[in-house]
Amino acid sequence: MSNIKKKKKDEMKKIVMMMMALFLTGSMVMAQPGQGGGFLDPQQMTERMVQQYSLNDTQKGKLLEVNKAYVKELQAMFSEFQPGEAPSADMIAKMTKSREAYSAKLKGIMTAKQFEAYTKDQANMMGGAPGGAR
Repeated sequence: MSNIKKKKKDEMKKIVMMMMALFLTGSMVMAQPGQGGGFLDPQQMTERMVQQYSLNDTQKGKLLEVNKAYVKELQAMFSEFQPGEAPSADMIAKMTKSREAYSAKLKGIMTAKQFEAYTKDQANMMGGAPGGAR
C-alpha cells in the first residue's frame, strides 16, 4: 500500500514540475503587460544568452534562428492555452517535447561547457536538480 502512495506522490511531483516548467517557460518568453505586450523578441533572448554563456558570433547566428523558431512555436501553443484553466496533459506534453527539442538544438550549438552551464541554470530555475522542488 505504501508503494502505491509513493508512486502517486512521485507522479504528482512530476505533474507539478511539468506545470512549473510550462509556467516558467511561458513567463520567460512573455513580455511584461503594459510594455508592448506579446512575446519577447528572439533577438533579446539571443543577446541575453550570448552574454550569459559567452557565445561567439557563429553561435549567436545559429542561436538566433533557433530562438526565432522556438518563440514562433510557443506562440502557437499559447494561442491554444485558456487563461484560468489548468494546462491539459496534452499541453504539458507538447511543452515538454518542445523544451526538449530546444535543448537538443542548443546542445548542437554550444560547447560542452556552455551547455553544462545552461543545463545547470535550467535545473535551478525549475526548482533544483531532479528530485523535486526547493
